[in-house]
Amino acid sequence: MRLTRVGSKPRGWTKEALLWLSALLLGWLAALQIQVVLAVLEGPPALLWDGCAAQRSSGACEGDEEVVVAGDVAALNCGDPGCDAGAVAGGAALASAGAAAARATGEGALESCGDPQVLGLLQRLADRCAGSFDSCPEGDLTSFAVAAEDFDDVVRRFPGTVTLHFPSGTPPIRTRAWEAPWPPADLRAHYMERLERLGMAERLRAAKSVLLIGRASQGGSAGTNNLYAKARANAAYELLSATLTDEAERAALGAKVKRLILSDRRPLAPEFFAAHHVDGMITWSPGNEAALRSLLKERDGGATAWARDTINQVAFVVPIACELPPARSVLP
Repeated sequence: MRLTRVGSKPRGWTKEALLWLSALLLGWLAALQIQVVLAVLEGPPALLWDGCAAQRSSGACEGDEEVVVAGDVAALNCGDPGCDAGAVAGGAALASAGAAAARATGEGALESCGDPQVLGLLQRLADRCAGSFDSCPEGDLTSFAVAAEDFDDVVRRFPGTVTLHFPSGTPPIRTRAWEAPWPPADLRAHYMERLERLGMAERLRAAKSVLLIGRASQGGSAGTNNLYAKARANAAYELLSATLTDEAERAALGAKVKRLILSDRRPLAPEFFAAHHVDGMITWSPGNEAALRSLLKERDGGATAWARDTINQVAFVVPIACELPPARSVLP
């Protein structure tokens, strides 16, 4: 029997106390991991969502007329008179928006249907889908796009294409009942204003079909990236539907839309995106859009990891003015 003198002090941590403390710390770390793991798979959204405080503390917003980029974090529109990145980008974006909208709904859209490369891909797609998009399950469309080496080059030939970009880790792929819907009201209003500026409703009305291509940046697991790509295609559909005020038009859009989930397969290169898609680009804030435009102008490999990720954290909206040709009974 072990005797302990009354009033004596313990000589240190007991084994049981150490085990208890270790379990407590492990539980706390596990809870912290659960909160952040989904977001960090594609990059920390906080750095991209609100960089204004960091800009002000570094003096980046004091009187600069050009878009400021510090590391991989693009300058945001912080509301500072000397750092209104949205105003810097506004002139170029507005100038290109009108011309892009005209090409997308006028002769430009029809001219793309006579492009030999477009016709070739549509014919192969018709053969795969028995002459109708409705005959192609989502998985078949994705397999077709992954296998078609000229797929991205053909997509860029449709003048009505718009790219909707999302912050890292969004839209959320797992939501709780008590959480506010995504996107928040101010972000939704920004997306809607940009879609209206590009004349998206008219593009959708004029289209015979609409491809929604969901993509994700590389990094993280294939399964998680696929969920983000699907969430982006679905978010794009909700925004597009909201541009149409008539219920019959919304129903018609639902019949036109086909989703194609590329996820992190066939990642887009900054040089290719800069050459073909900047006129139809919509990001989540004027400042980020201006910063991305600035980075993509650097043709010497200057695009940062943030820019490479952002061009792939996207849903492509591709209005197609052409009907699919009849499927060939004997394939070449």
